[in-house]
Amino acid sequence: MLNSETLQKLERKKIDNLKEKAQYGLTLGVVSAMLYVMGFPLFIIIFFGIFAFLLWKVFSLPASREVHEVFEFYLQANEILRDDERRWFGFEIQEAISKGEQILKIFPGMAPPLLYFTIGALYYKLGDYRLAENYLSKIVEKSEFNELAYTTPSDEMRKYAQILRKVEADPSEAPLTSAAVRALERARRNKAKVLLEESRKILQELDLALQQNEVSDVRSSSDQDKISTKEQKKTEEWIFSSQDSKKSQDYSTDLNQPRKSISEVLHDIYDEK
Repeated sequence: MLNSETLQKLERKKIDNLKEKAQYGLTLGVVSAMLYVMGFPLFIIIFFGIFAFLLWKVFSLPASREVHEVFEFYLQANEILRDDERRWFGFEIQEAISKGEQILKIFPGMAPPLLYFTIGALYYKLGDYRLAENYLSKIVEKSEFNELAYTTPSDEMRKYAQILRKVEADPSEAPLTSAAVRALERARRNKAKVLLEESRKILQELDLALQQNEVSDVRSSSDQDKISTKEQKKTEEWIFSSQDSKKSQDYSTDLNQPRKSISEVLHDIYDEK
């Protein structure tokens, strides 16, 4: 079932649409009444009303066009995800992901489950396993992202379903799109859980390796400090021992020299004078 936040978004979207239509209708009625009071012929007023209606429909087309972009994204993503010998650049995959995430914003509530899987699979191929886990866990573990839970669709979701059923009913009308949708649905059914488990396994290994590196860095720093302290002590001991040895040598040299007699000392003193 849809959660309360999604239901609130859908209700708000419907209310906004009703307000917008009411404003258009009121504006058209006021303008038509003014033209009639001013004496314009009735056929001109009718022509003006038809013209205004066509303009309103034209400006309402972008939402439908945006829903069609979902299937264009499926085509692009399927080219990247299918198993062949082509090697895709990272920026190409990133551009496809950016397009898919922009398309997610089209839907006021929840987007189609296949769209979440496709973006998650692209993140897995890119090597961003954390975001891959984020998207894949929704469709693998959360029941509200199952198609059966979409009981209160938005206008965009209803339009998406109409296009999807049309593609499925007549694949010859859009063979590439039909093949892409079937391939992605097959991958979702067979690989979604596997990709999620592999993403989590890789993340655990990366976290463990990071923790081990941090411990190793701390130990290396501690060992280096100990070695530096030992080397400093050895240096100090060598310096002081060298100085003490020199002093003892000088002292022993003085002791080994022969002493002069008193007469010789006095003789040296008088000679100096």
